[in-house]
Amino acid sequence: MKFSVSAYSFGDYREENSLGIFGVIDKAAEMGFDGIEFIDEDYWIEWSDDEIKKVGQYARDKGLETVALCVGADLINKEGEVERVC
Repeated sequence: MKFSVSAYSFGDYREENSLGIFGVIDKAAEMGFDGIEFIDEDYWIEWSDDEIKKVGQYARDKGLETVALCVGADLINKEGEVERVC
């Protein structure tokens, strides 16, 4: 069995004035996790294609598999949400 952690679990440590996204990846690897999940939030990182590749490669270099990108959506009340997140 492999164990993963959500970057969201690191709370305020994910902010740039603390660990930041790369420090969170370092900490997850240091703690012995096999994978990491990221969350799509504006304050997290800029989710440009280049930034996604950079963060993903950094996680791989630290021995972590990216297991998911959690995206918030209101699938019941907002028309067009499925198209937006898929």
